[in-house]
Amino acid sequence: MRKWINKAFKWYYRQRYKGIQHFMKHPHEVQRSLLKNLLEATKHTEWGKAHGYRSIRTPEQYAEQVPLQDYESLKPYITRMMHGEKDVLWSGQVRWFSKSSGTTSDRSKFIPVTSQNLKKCHIRGTWDTMTLFYHNRPDARQFESKNMIMGGSLSRFEPYPRTMIGDVSAIMTYNMPIIGRPFFFPDVKTALLDDWEIKLEKLAQAAARQTDMAMIGGVPTWTVVLFRRILEITGKKTCWRYTTVSGLHSRRGQLYALPQAI
Repeated sequence: MRKWINKAFKWYYRQRYKGIQHFMKHPHEVQRSLLKNLLEATKHTEWGKAHGYRSIRTPEQYAEQVPLQDYESLKPYITRMMHGEKDVLWSGQVRWFSKSSGTTSDRSKFIPVTSQNLKKCHIRGTWDTMTLFYHNRPDARQFESKNMIMGGSLSRFEPYPRTMIGDVSAIMTYNMPIIGRPFFFPDVKTALLDDWEIKLEKLAQAAARQTDMAMIGGVPTWTVVLFRRILEITGKKTCWRYTTVSGLHSRRGQLYALPQAI
């Protein structure tokens, strides 16, 4: 059954690849169209009104009317958005904010992740990544086997609990399309645990029991720690052999360890 499911995904990715080819052949036209859509969606916001989005027609006009910004100049707007204000930098209310780590000017940066950005950038980007992967590896069988995800965690913003903050990987895991969930483990609740030690142990135990795994998605430094724990549990000396092309690869198990955005 899973072989037929994998074949169905292969067919879908072949159709999707045609769209990617269009983007590659016409990058300037695609970018201009995207800019137009973004301006149209935000022309009524506080930021859009302040910079005359309604009058912008070209990238050159945009560059002239919208000064170059850094995080510090946008931080007051983002803070207001995190407290629930609508139509500030983006249309409507933004619920998700990606938390970065280790910056020079602040402990963390919070990047707004709008519903449109989530669907049309992050989730679509995942579909496109798999499309390119299957295009370059016709023998791929990601949907015949299980795939493991090892992302970050989410938490509520205390001053305004409706706002959620966390790693991009955690936001994507929480919003993973239903069609993809049967092919991944662990469950969403386990994947989003904020206690790293507990999460690591649960993932390692689950991975050690898995006999057919196709792909691991996670931050490379975290996956190394995970692999070491798997070796301790199984008593084996090696997991899979390293390659320079796809990170980790097993000829029989066809395992790939792919980095995940944070």
